[in-house]
This record gives sequence, C-alpha cells and structure tokens, in this order.
Amino acid sequence: MTFLSSLLQIAETLEKPEVEEYRTEFFKLVEGTLSVPIDLPGTQYRCGIQARNNIDRLLTKLMRERRESGETYTDMLGYLMKKEDNRYLLTDKEIRDQVLTILYSGYETVSVTSMMALKYLHDHPKALEELRREHLAIRDRKRPDEPLNLDDIKSMKFTRAVIFETSRLATVVNGVLRKTTHDLELNGGATDLNDYLFPTLKVFG
Repeated sequence: MTFLSSLLQIAETLEKPEVEEYRTEFFKLVEGTLSVPIDLPGTQYRCGIQARNNIDRLLTKLMRERRESGETYTDMLGYLMKKEDNRYLLTDKEIRDQVLTILYSGYETVSVTSMMALKYLHDHPKALEELRREHLAIRDRKRPDEPLNLDDIKSMKFTRAVIFETSRLATVVNGVLRKTTHDLELNGGATDLNDYLFPTLKVFG
C-alpha cells in the first residue's frame, strides 16, 4: 500500500499492469540492496542491478511518452520534468534517480513508522483516545463528502505530537554508511583515507 501510494503520487497516470511491473522490479531492487554484494548470475545482488536497469527503462519510456503527448502533468514526475520556472533543469538520469530515491526512502520509512505508531497507540490507550477525539472533532465540523484542507491538518496538534514521538522512539534509519575522502580525527580517534564509518542516528527515549 505504501509503495502504491508513493508511485501514484509520482506518476498518477499509470495503469494497473504498469504499476505491477514497477512493483515487481522495485521489490527485486530492495532485496538486492540488502544482499551480499556478489555480482554473479543468479545472486540477489545481480537481480537487484537488473531491476534497477529495468526501472530506468520503464521511467525512460514513460518520460518519452509524456514529452510526445505534449500534455501538462501535475504529479511529481510532471514537476521534475517541467522546464518552465525551474532554476535548475534536471537531466533524465537525475530525474530517474530522484524518482527512485523517493520510492525507496518513502517505502521503508512510512511503512515502519506507521507500524510503530499503531504499536505505541495500542500500548497507550489514553493517547489513542485523545487522537480519536481530535480527529472526530474535525470530522464533526465538516460535511460528509468534504475533504481535509491545510487548516484541518495544521489543527492536528496532538496528531503531530504522536508522529514526532514515534519518530523519536522508533528511528527508521539507524545509521548511514560513509567513506572518508581524507584523513580526519573523530571523537579522539584517527581515521584514514577510504575508511568506512557507520555513524548511528538512534535516539534513546
């Protein structure tokens, strides 16, 4: 569901067969990025590389079709491809990289954070009741078919507090792998050129 939501925000014109094709390649890519980096036929790493190439091919085809149609699109891909009013015009490769970054980061972070928010709300019934009270109050002042607007979202102060507290307690990205480009001193220790570091981002409650 998270992947589908992200993909349709990026390219809302995709048909169901196209969505399934993206989904298949995307999950192969996810498995490849989490596998041992052995580039041999049949390995998950090689399948991940091939999936990345297939996604690039699908995006290239979609971008070509949109340019040939001459239509204006208001989804994320449409804005990335837009030439007017853009201070920095992205190349096709940069656009494909941006799309993949949004898909990958959004899939992992949203799904895990949503799951942990449900877990914490289950463990704290008073917080769940306060959240329900806030949302029901917004619904009561709107018509049944009236969608949420920006003012409604801004008024969700307790909801925002739940999101912030969930992000604090359940950090999705525990660290980032970095390769040093020069010798440096870190926390009293020395690192050499081309050393690999893994700074952790975990916040303990």
